[in-house]
Amino acid sequence: MEAPSGHGRAVALRYRDFRLLWLGQFVSTVGSQMFVVAIGYQIYDITRSPLSLGLLGLCRMVPLLIFALGAGVVADALDRRRLLLVSQVALLLLSIGLALWAGSTRTVVWPIYLVVALSSVARTFEQPARQAFIPALVPPEHLPNALSLNVLNWQAATVLGPSLAGIVIARFGVQTVYWLDA
Repeated sequence: MEAPSGHGRAVALRYRDFRLLWLGQFVSTVGSQMFVVAIGYQIYDITRSPLSLGLLGLCRMVPLLIFALGAGVVADALDRRRLLLVSQVALLLLSIGLALWAGSTRTVVWPIYLVVALSSVARTFEQPARQAFIPALVPPEHLPNALSLNVLNWQAATVLGPSLAGIVIARFGVQTVYWLDA
């Protein structure tokens, strides 16, 4: 770990490994937020049913409730870098699957619900691994700054992602959002 001197609002970004994680997390979160908008748009476009749209929340929440407590234990027991990589590869493959599905003329929605549930499982394991990884990337005196930057990162991505998704869907269609997320 390099040893940057000084303090500042973004001092944690002076550490290369944290900076790479932080930028990767931003791109991933923007893509994830675009994914959420595209899924909702696609479900409603196919079904025109508010109930079908509401079921997306259930598909996201049930895996979280089932796996959340164990995910932290798994993140502590396994190699966090590998867990992050496996989670990201799973999310990549799920987005590719949805992109291919969206390009077809199929109108059944259960595969979309399945992908949403599996994505939720992957994210449930990814988040504690990512958070637990941060203290290894910055010294203790810069950890509060790193954690604050992560909150800023997440907030910015959750505003930018849906906005970009709307533009991309309007201009290129829902399939393009899935390809961009992949």
